[in-house]
Amino acid sequence: MGCVMEVSEKRQLLEAIDTLVKRPTACTEETLGTAMGYFKKLVEESTQNQIGVHYVINGEEDETY
Repeated sequence: MGCVMEVSEKRQLLEAIDTLVKRPTACTEETLGTAMGYFKKLVEESTQNQIGVHYVINGEEDETY
């Protein structure tokens, strides 16, 4: 992934997590996708790719995020 996570991306991650925690019924597929994608990016960037995040959906690895 190599790119530095922008402040706007971090803000979107926080907003998505806030929705998930405070108003879970308001979550959409887009909210979940934002949270999952930016969480992966944050973890991998923060650990210089020494920790990778891989999502498994319905038993299959998902490369979308």
